[in-house]
Amino acid sequence: RYRRVLALQPKNPVALNNLAYAIAVHQKMPAEALPLATQAAQLAPGEAPVVDTLGWIHHLVGNDVDAARILATAVKLAPLNAEIRLHAAIAYAARGAQAVAEGELNAALKLNPELEQSDDVKALREKLAFIHPAVFPRFTVLDPETTFSLPPRQVANGIGDAFCHVLEQYL
Repeated sequence: RYRRVLALQPKNPVALNNLAYAIAVHQKMPAEALPLATQAAQLAPGEAPVVDTLGWIHHLVGNDVDAARILATAVKLAPLNAEIRLHAAIAYAARGAQAVAEGELNAALKLNPELEQSDDVKALREKLAFIHPAVFPRFTVLDPETTFSLPPRQVANGIGDAFCHVLEQYL
């Protein structure tokens, strides 16, 4: 439907925005949607839903630095929009800005308490609990002599475990 509108009105920001969102979220192809969202935001830079879509798609492609910056603009444009605040919270959490993410999440839930039941909020709460400063060690000791004084199988298992954790970061 949006493609038909765009065939007649190629610079229609609403159609560009809605098509970009549908491609990114429903078809799970955010990289393909990014140019459409960018064009929509250029045509309607003061429209919060359009700016939100652009920021959210940046998050979906893994560009959380730009996502957080763009979503901060969307929040300024529509501070009473709970979904935009939730998107901002998710992007901030992805950047590791826990305090800001918690603030945006609390604001979103205050505006719309029903969001508490959403999968996005549940996942965000788990992530925020995991990135709490108390979870991270204050220091680590990396001593090769101690490591290789262990039984060879234990060293091999430790190397394999560390390698798997590195790979997990890319999945």
